[in-house]
Amino acid sequence: MANLYLNIYLKTVDMNAKNCPEQISLIKEYKLSINNFNNCNVGDLQCLIADEKGDWYDFYTNYFNETYYIDVYLIFTNYFNAIEQPVITEKLLNRLELFFDTIGASEIDNSINNSNELEEILNEDGFIFNITENGGGGELNDKEIEKIFKDYNIKYEIVSVNKLNNECGASGASANLIYFIANTVGAGIAYDALKFLVMSKMRFPSKLITSQQIDRFKFNMLRSAVADRVREDKKSLILIEMKQKEAYINFAFKANGKQIKVECNNDYKIINFKVFQENMSQNLKTGHH
Repeated sequence: MANLYLNIYLKTVDMNAKNCPEQISLIKEYKLSINNFNNCNVGDLQCLIADEKGDWYDFYTNYFNETYYIDVYLIFTNYFNAIEQPVITEKLLNRLELFFDTIGASEIDNSINNSNELEEILNEDGFIFNITENGGGGELNDKEIEKIFKDYNIKYEIVSVNKLNNECGASGASANLIYFIANTVGAGIAYDALKFLVMSKMRFPSKLITSQQIDRFKFNMLRSAVADRVREDKKSLILIEMKQKEAYINFAFKANGKQIKVECNNDYKIINFKVFQENMSQNLKTGHH
């Protein structure tokens, strides 16, 4: 049994105005529990979106602990919005209802507890291993990475599998994978050794991906600081993305309808902090510290 949180957004781009400003609004929110839901179903869902919308949409997926978070942005320009948007949106929502009826979707399963799961993982002895794809080719495959771990008896837990498929004229895709690597007795592996192993076994050039080690203790302190700022229990923060850019590290979290974006320095001290309500388009809180 897996949980699915699916948000369908309308993104309108004003092509006639300077800098092409965007407006985003939530069209529909789904919270469902589905037996045997997996990556194949996610692919079917994207095909359904593409069939109704054609191009000009973004499809974000994030996976952790039998839970799929999917955000779909249907992109329209100001000219076509009034003409095409209502018809396409209505047809898409009708097909989604049929799709979920066909696969036996039901109410959300509250027994799947992501809060406790991530907390337990991060309290184990080990380190966090992050792999990011460069260039948007869509070549980085989480199943391929996990097969390498299994082949070499490396104990791991999935912290986040985050993917973007962009269909805006020229297609693009990228992935950001985060794993916890356990230091089990007799089977521990150092970060440098793991990085070399993964890079040497990948089926495409290593220059296309970036890997790094996240300091587990500093990350836990960061989670506590973020939770305090948004007045949430630390356990409710789900890590959905992490990227390093030179001297800065960018994190994205989800928590109870909020999306939190944090920019830190290499000591995990918060430099920039933003909170978005997932059913609203405006920025609710920003800060520089």
